[in-house]
Amino acid sequence: MTKKVFVTGGTGFLGRHLIERLVSENYQVFALTRTENSLRNLPIHEVVGSLNDIQKWEDKLSDCDVLIHCAAR
Repeated sequence: MTKKVFVTGGTGFLGRHLIERLVSENYQVFALTRTENSLRNLPIHEVVGSLNDIQKWEDKLSDCDVLIHCAAR
């Protein structure tokens, strides 16, 4: 079964490299981004939102096996 990973800060230096690695190892990735289409060239599920508005994206977490926090705040 494919592991599902939720990454915050996916457009930052660390987050982007992490997502690329996870995708290459066939993980299903959900990435929290501040703007739409920030990671459009990667086969991921982009979740537009803010760390401050967890109510807008917390439902996506229930499906994930792992949360990796790479956001600055």
